[in-house]
Amino acid sequence: MTDLTNHRRNFLRNSSLGLIGFNTISLISKVENPSGNGHFAEPLYSRYPAMKDEYSYCVVSAAHSDLDKVKDLVGKRPELANAAWDWGFGDYETAIGAASHMGRRDITEGLDE
Repeated sequence: MTDLTNHRRNFLRNSSLGLIGFNTISLISKVENPSGNGHFAEPLYSRYPAMKDEYSYCVVSAAHSDLDKVKDLVGKRPELANAAWDWGFGDYETAIGAASHMGRRDITEGLDE
């Protein structure tokens, strides 16, 4: 059984698809050095091009009760109108979902502007 498992691992490790996949992942997680010398500098945000979790949390939390804060956040970054926050165990909530379940029509309409 171990010979078969090792054979599969070696095949994947040495196959062209395996090499392309591993190289692509390592390239995506790094930013090329602007000097152009071929070296890599800092790693990208781990879920690039996703926004940082803090932004999603702020807008979804504010959407429960604070129209002015939501307008301020979404005014600076319009993509936050579609942001979702995971409260745990796959319980994702969007800003419009937060406002609607709190009965805040003014906030839902503010997100639509």
